[in-house]
Amino acid sequence: MYKTAVIGAGLMGSGIAIAYSAAGYQVMLFDFEEVLKKSLENIKNILAELSRLQILKNEDQNKILERISMTTSLEDAVKDAEIVTEAVSESLELKINLFKQLDEICGKEVILASNTSSFKISEIAQRVNRKQRVVGTHWWNPPYLMPLVEIIRTDFNSEIIERVVNLFTKTLKKQVVVCKDSPGGVGVRLQAALFAEAMKIYDEGLVSASDLDKIVKLTLGMRYPLFGPFQIADLGGLDVFLHAHDYLSKRLGERFTPIRRLVSMVENGELGVKTGKGFYTYPKDYLEKVLKKRNETILEILRIQSKFDV
Repeated sequence: MYKTAVIGAGLMGSGIAIAYSAAGYQVMLFDFEEVLKKSLENIKNILAELSRLQILKNEDQNKILERISMTTSLEDAVKDAEIVTEAVSESLELKINLFKQLDEICGKEVILASNTSSFKISEIAQRVNRKQRVVGTHWWNPPYLMPLVEIIRTDFNSEIIERVVNLFTKTLKKQVVVCKDSPGGVGVRLQAALFAEAMKIYDEGLVSASDLDKIVKLTLGMRYPLFGPFQIADLGGLDVFLHAHDYLSKRLGERFTPIRRLVSMVENGELGVKTGKGFYTYPKDYLEKVLKKRNETILEILRIQSKFDV
């Protein structure tokens, strides 16, 4: 039986514990006693909800809960663990001190993973002696439903990346993307960029907060379940995107300045779907096929949105 420890029993820690337990792991969840009590209730509520959604059967709920144990002893939590996941508050000093302590009490083969959404993994590991075993595993909320985890690679941990990727893809059944070490990783930077621009637009008085949310939900939000930003640009035409960014950068500032690679692609006639090559390469019948699927899916998203009233 595989064993793991999750340090921090808040919202993310509890969710990560469920994801590991659902994959068959024996999980030790560490925190203060009052936090663990809340976590236990939260885990029970989540499992009941997953059962209501017919993702779990009642007997599976019980098995998942039985595989999760709780402790206020850090040493007991990490004993025999294959991987230890940190999910404490986003305080760099707290994480640095915790990883130093984990490095001292965990066996040398134990993987030390951080779920940080802000800090560079190399910063968190600065006081760790065995830096080669520290990795970022950034889960998205809720961890037991979101399909992708970002695996953060540093200059020290290249030897364990394959091991971590195999754990997440084969055992935890997650999709993974391996990213270089950077503040915020990748997904959080994208989210932060959108929110930062939304705040600028709101602060300029161009639109109300509710109308800005409406714009995102009924335009960008219709596209992103289907396409990523590079696919969207390829569909729209990279020349069109380049002209737009040129104009926006002159009017609104350097944050819209297009990268040199985009300029070179347009100069080379790599304009996306309409020329058969952009960030991706496309067969001749791609546009006809993808538009049919896109239209069908947009209608389905609209039906879902009509039922989601908060």
